[in-house]
Parts: sequence; structure tokens; C-alpha cells
Amino acid sequence: MSPRRYFLLTLLLSIGGTLFAAYQSGYKFFVRSCAFGEACPYVWGLPACYYGLALFLILLGASAVGLRYHAAGFGPISRRIMLGASFAGLIFAGTLSVQELNGILHDTGAVYGLGLPTCVYGAIFFAAIFVLSVTAPRDAARGSSPAGSPRR
Repeated sequence: MSPRRYFLLTLLLSIGGTLFAAYQSGYKFFVRSCAFGEACPYVWGLPACYYGLALFLILLGASAVGLRYHAAGFGPISRRIMLGASFAGLIFAGTLSVQELNGILHDTGAVYGLGLPTCVYGAIFFAAIFVLSVTAPRDAARGSSPAGSPRR
């Protein structure tokens, strides 16, 4: 996979995750209830969707910088940021997903507007970006060399 393709795919996933988390966060902030009529998990006094939004914004920025400036040497930095933020998001959303799915298994009566807890969908976005970042070829991590310059 070329660096451009890697950063483009992660940019698209980051845009999707950011829009999803922004909708949830905005709805929670302005309406004061969860967007899809489900229980809203709180972490350290704030809705979990706020943390998801922050992580997706970091991923969005890193993938945009990587896409635009990978030839200038920002590929490895962007990829490391994306690895860290997607791993943190996967652990964060994954932990909340397990807790909420455990409630489904024990029939707590929770209803989810999208069929599954929204944290599960966030975890899917984070997992996709993490897998892409782990499996990206060295070219995507290193960035492409400018025309005419030899590769190391």
C-alpha cells in the first residue's frame, strides 16, 4: 500500500469517526441526553463521546498531516501518533463496549437505537485505523522519497 493510500484510508475513517462522535457529543451537550436513546457512559465526570471526539480529532489531524506532508518526512510521526491514539481509543471504547455488551447478555433491558451500543461502533473505527497503522508497509511509515533522491 502506498503512503498516499494509507493516509487517505485513515483520513476517511477518521472523518467518519469524527462525524459520528461530533454528532453524539453535540447532541449530548445541547439536548442533555444521549443521541440514540441509550444510556450514556461517563468517564471522570464527562460523557464518553467527548473523549472519543478528542481522539478522533487527533487521528484526523495526524492523517491529514501525513497525507499532505508524508514526502517531507512527517509520515513516521503521523503514523506513530495514529498508532497511539487508535490504540488508546480501542482500549477506551473497547472497555466501555464490553461493559455495555455485558448488560445485553444479562438482559438489563437496555435499548440501543443503532442495534449495538455506540461505543462498539467507535471501537470498530479505532480498530480499523489501528490495524491499518500496524500493517502499513514501511513505505507508508517512512514516506515517499522526493523524486530523484535515492531510497535508504
